[in-house]
Amino acid sequence: MYLADLMEKSEAGQFIVLSYLQQHSTSSLKDVMSETGFSKATLTKYISLINDKAADHHAAVSIQLQDETLSLSIGPDTKGRDIRRLFLGNAVKYQI
Repeated sequence: MYLADLMEKSEAGQFIVLSYLQQHSTSSLKDVMSETGFSKATLTKYISLINDKAADHHAAVSIQLQDETLSLSIGPDTKGRDIRRLFLGNAVKYQI
């Protein structure tokens, strides 16, 4: 079982995007779309939701989209568990 399996659809999609970018901190939009299977509209929506969620929780995580290239920025004090907690709060399956 993957961690994303415990999440609701939107959170799982956001987590998949973020996980991919953690491994490839700078990637073309086309590569991320190909790897995740998400459309450009869905991907940009998830990026916006990730950035909003990080801002709401004061997490030093952001994704920028410039010239069809995605760049992930994570603060030096931000740990993997901090990122995972952003998505598990609404995960009913995880809470059970």
